[in-house]
Amino acid sequence: MAMAALKIGAPEDYMQLLKEHADIVNLPRIGTDENIAFPAVQANIAPAVALKDALGIYNPPHLMLVYS
Repeated sequence: MAMAALKIGAPEDYMQLLKEHADIVNLPRIGTDENIAFPAVQANIAPAVALKDALGIYNPPHLMLVYS
């Protein structure tokens, strides 16, 4: 999705520079072979807990009213 947006909004000469750079540095193509700009992924791994438990001692009192 990010590459589709970049192709729509970025100038063609900028896209050409990104492609040349990706080829020169052997940039890993994450997700799709067309990905020349975003060489990383993010994995959020956390156990499932209730919001009030996740906030712990930093939970402001007004949030307790909303989630209790």
